[in-house]
Amino acid sequence: MNDNNLKTIVDAKEELIIVLNSNNEIIFKTNESPLSSFLKKIFIEELKEQKLKVYANQVGIGLVELNKILNIEFYYGTKISIPAKKLLDESNIKYEYKEIIDLVKSSNNSEKVCPIEEKLNSLETFNERLDFLKKRAFEKKKACSITLNRK
Repeated sequence: MNDNNLKTIVDAKEELIIVLNSNNEIIFKTNESPLSSFLKKIFIEELKEQKLKVYANQVGIGLVELNKILNIEFYYGTKISIPAKKLLDESNIKYEYKEIIDLVKSSNNSEKVCPIEEKLNSLETFNERLDFLKKRAFEKKKACSITLNRK
C-alpha cells in the first residue's frame, strides 16, 4: 500500500490509525479508540519496532510523545493539534497534515475534546505524560480492551 492510499484511508476514517514498520508493513491499525488501542499494543504487548511511520486521522500530544520511546520517523495526520505540531517542530521529525486544530477531538464524539489529549495538555513534562499514558494502557475500557493469549 502506498503513501497516498494510507493517507486516503485515514482521511476517510476507514481506519483512524495505521502504523507501519521499517519494511513498510502494517503492524497496527484500528478504527476505534486509536490512541488507547495503540497504547495497549505498545505497553501490554511490548512493541519494540523501530523506525515506524504513523498515519492517523488525528495526531495529538500522545502520539507525538510516543516517539521518544518508539523512534517514529514520520507522522501523517488529517488533523494535527497545535501542541502536537509544536512538539514535532521541536524534535525535527518529518510530518505532514491537512488541518491544524486546537486539541484532538474524541473519536466517539467530535464535539468534545479527547480526554487523553486534554489531560496530556495539562501535564508539563514528558515523564508525567508517559506515566499517564502507561496507566491509560492498562485501564479496562470497552472500546480499548484487547484479548491476550495466555499459556
